[in-house]
Amino acid sequence: MHSQVRAFYELFVTALYGFVMVIGFQNFLLIRNTHTLGLITYSLLAAAYITTLHFWIVYFAATGDTFILISGRDRPHSHQMLWFWVELIFATALAIPMLDMFSSINDVAKFSHSMALIAAISLLWDFWAFSVDYVTGHDKGGARAWKYSPSLWSWIGLDILFLILIIIVCTVLRYNHQAVVQFLGALFLLAIAIIGAVLDTVLINPLVYLRKRT
Repeated sequence: MHSQVRAFYELFVTALYGFVMVIGFQNFLLIRNTHTLGLITYSLLAAAYITTLHFWIVYFAATGDTFILISGRDRPHSHQMLWFWVELIFATALAIPMLDMFSSINDVAKFSHSMALIAAISLLWDFWAFSVDYVTGHDKGGARAWKYSPSLWSWIGLDILFLILIIIVCTVLRYNHQAVVQFLGALFLLAIAIIGAVLDTVLINPLVYLRKRT
């Protein structure tokens, strides 16, 4: 049963983010047919693509950790399935602002709002993972053991930083509509998407993505 649920989870994540990519690029083609595209639009398209691919990789590659965490034999089956459903809800919730990003590649301010929502949901997931790790972390004597990994702390700190930076960008773009500010805002959002993906997959815990999957 465990392998069947895991297979469903992986297929669900792949189908979900594959759907986001397909619909996203369809939105890009529609915008291209009705608007004159410039560097701002292509920068935001790249940011949307990198952000979606980033979370797709994270959810798929971390499947092993997810199921180790939620399928402990000492936990009631009802708790295991509750945690499993929450994982699916988080993965689905992120897809909504991702679709908004692709439909907002010609509007920097609106795009930044979608990116801020993604950062907020990601931060909520960090705290969710923290709480699950705390509840499931017990030593042999039965007492709680604070065993959450340094990677989780790094993710929490990274998401807090990114959320603060994106909120600042949202505020600036809201009150300043000059073309140069919009252009710099788009480049900054692209930089955040790239840096976030690099830090997450290359520096913080690359072993999650490179180890042999069983």
